[in-house]
Amino acid sequence: MENSGPENTQPEVGKKSSNSTANIQANTSSKTSPKAQKKTSNAGTQKWTLREHWERASSAKRIKWIFEGFTGLVAFLILLNYVWQNLQTKWNFGEDQRSWINIDYHWTPLPIGVYNPTALVGLDTTLTNTGKSPITIARGEGVFELIDSDKAPSYSLAGLHSAFIHAPIPPTKDMRFAIGYVDQALKKGRPLEREEYERLRDGTMYAAVFGYIEYEDRFGVHWIKFCNWQSFTADQTKTFSAQSCVPFNQIGDGLESLTMDGFKGLPR
Repeated sequence: MENSGPENTQPEVGKKSSNSTANIQANTSSKTSPKAQKKTSNAGTQKWTLREHWERASSAKRIKWIFEGFTGLVAFLILLNYVWQNLQTKWNFGEDQRSWINIDYHWTPLPIGVYNPTALVGLDTTLTNTGKSPITIARGEGVFELIDSDKAPSYSLAGLHSAFIHAPIPPTKDMRFAIGYVDQALKKGRPLEREEYERLRDGTMYAAVFGYIEYEDRFGVHWIKFCNWQSFTADQTKTFSAQSCVPFNQIGDGLESLTMDGFKGLPR
């Protein structure tokens, strides 16, 4: 009896159907490599350099950029000048209103032909506030030396010497600072020896005082280093090696900038 049902359409083993081939081709064509995707993404987000922006810009836009840049520069310079002027005003105000110390030295001539073995030796100085602000506190140290005419002062605070702490000193007011000749062995002031007196008279020795004063006001800490010398001979041909005394006189601000041999500072 002849079979009238549908024919068996199962493909033969080892052969690919046309539908299967189409599906494989579709899957293959839809895949893109990561490298290609990255290249495509970078192409879409590429950044221009400033030069490229400038070259691609129109003339009107270039003029606008130049004007904006020039305006910004002018504004910056105006601001910089304003800051500088304010700083200058502040500095000038401080210099004008701060306190200043002036030192007067009161050398006493040696009596001619009169030697006093008991009179203590030293020098009186007057410290005057010539500024416009009160000095809240002042401290100082001073040394009195008798020096051979061919030698310079020692400029050292290592030995025993005079010192003071004083407060306050209003503007135009002054104070006395006595700088004594100290006997290093006896640790007290002493008079001239006869030989010292004669050497001062004949010009083979001279006297000098040196030291420092540091003082405070509302603008900070200030200091002055001082040196002054005196000969006591009537012989005008005598010379003395005291030239270094002149540049020793200096002024400054901030105690950290004050330097001197043997300097340790006084109690604060």
